[in-house]
Formats: sequence, structure tokens, C-alpha cells
Amino acid sequence: MAQAAVAPGLDSLAGMDARADTLTKLEKLSEEIDAALSRRKSNGFLRRAIKNWRRGREIPVAAAIACRMMESEPTLLAAHYRPRKTGRPKAA
Repeated sequence: MAQAAVAPGLDSLAGMDARADTLTKLEKLSEEIDAALSRRKSNGFLRRAIKNWRRGREIPVAAAIACRMMESEPTLLAAHYRPRKTGRPKAA
């Protein structure tokens, strides 16, 4: 006797793990979007703080602490500040 042909279902065509793979991809994408939005918000705060600092309105607490430490410890300033040398770099 001949076997009856069974029509393949969607799960067998796409694979049983297609749903799980799609869900994990969506979760990763949502995490990336959340991280990007968080960075955008943080950058906005940073821009506002820098603008206020340049205008002399208020100095952020972390910047004030860093400035005080660099005033009191000259080697700390020397470690971070490297004056730019003028001219082209020497050929190797």
C-alpha cells in the first residue's frame, strides 16, 4: 500500500526554534534601543552641564573635585596634561 503524503506544516518549514530565535532577537534589539536612548539622555545632560560650565553658572561637583585635586597635587596635573608640540611629527 502507498503511504499518504502529509502536507508539511509551518513549524516544519520554518523550524521549531524559529519562534524562540525571533523572540531572542527582539529582546536583544529592545536592549540596544534602551541603551541608545539612555546614552542620548546622558549626552543631553552632559551638553547642558558643559554649556553651564562655560557660561560660569555652575561647576559640576565632579569637575570641581578634579580641579581641586589637580591644584593640590602637581604631579596629577602633569600626568594628565600634555601640551601639544607644534609642527609635523618627525619621520620615523
